[in-house]
Amino acid sequence: MAKRVLIRFADKKLISTANKILNVHK
Repeated sequence: MAKRVLIRFADKKLISTANKILNVHK
């Protein structure tokens, strides 16, 4: 169960990082 939470947290971090990169390239 903790693993699933960790994966979800990692996904959120990945998405926010990707959004930052996309915003910089705009």
